[in-house]
Amino acid sequence: MKFIVPVILGFAPAHFIEKYGWHGPIEQQYLYLALLGDILQLAGMSLLFVGFIRKYVKNKYGILAIGLLVALVSREVSGIHINFSVVNYILDLLFNNDFPAYVYFPVFPWMSFIIIGMFFGKWFQELNYNGPQLFKNMLCVGLIFIALGAPLVFMYGNYHYNGFYHMGPGGVIYFAGWTLIFLWAIFRLTSKAKENTCMKVLKYCSKNLTSMYMIQWILISWGKGIFGYRQHGIEFVSILILFYILLTFFSSEHIGHCKEKRTFDCLPTYCRG
Repeated sequence: MKFIVPVILGFAPAHFIEKYGWHGPIEQQYLYLALLGDILQLAGMSLLFVGFIRKYVKNKYGILAIGLLVALVSREVSGIHINFSVVNYILDLLFNNDFPAYVYFPVFPWMSFIIIGMFFGKWFQELNYNGPQLFKNMLCVGLIFIALGAPLVFMYGNYHYNGFYHMGPGGVIYFAGWTLIFLWAIFRLTSKAKENTCMKVLKYCSKNLTSMYMIQWILISWGKGIFGYRQHGIEFVSILILFYILLTFFSSEHIGHCKEKRTFDCLPTYCRG
């Protein structure tokens, strides 16, 4: 939906094609796009592991230990390959980014963030769903993570950071720490805010985050064929940002309405297939 459909329909602009060097046969381009390791592949493969953890690991610190272990071994297992292309693709989704298409979110180390979230979910249950206390705990753990991760990232960056998409253990701990602190800060700000239109919009975005993420990227990818790719200044791009935000809200609300009715009657005829 994000890449192959606009390429087939001729919507992908020449600048976009040139950036990725797609000068070979069109079949190779489609293969590359279909196998691109994006966040949905990470989510699907992580769910397989998370299901086992949820069923068999009952102690929250055991869950945290698994999450940290995934980060700890991520650089050591990176690049594992065998002489079998199909298996190598699965290995790349798990560990690396070389074959046959670029993998932005390998399961190791990115699953660490998901498992750390499970740890706090378990802690939330044990606190009898005491939100304020949970976020205080997030702040404390976040500060500890930053204190541990920052020296590793800034002193041994080649191993512990290695770029945003393929971080080592120090990078995971460092970014997890900042994420936890931001979650605490957001909770503090929103818990004192009065219920108004702005808060309703934020809650709607929070509730529909995954679907809006998917919708927006599809709209952006399709829109490249209309508005171009890296061809405009900041003023035009700012207008496009606002346009895509409004279009994403409209699309999300329309799809949500269809979902509530449990029917596709509200979709145009050409979409129902």
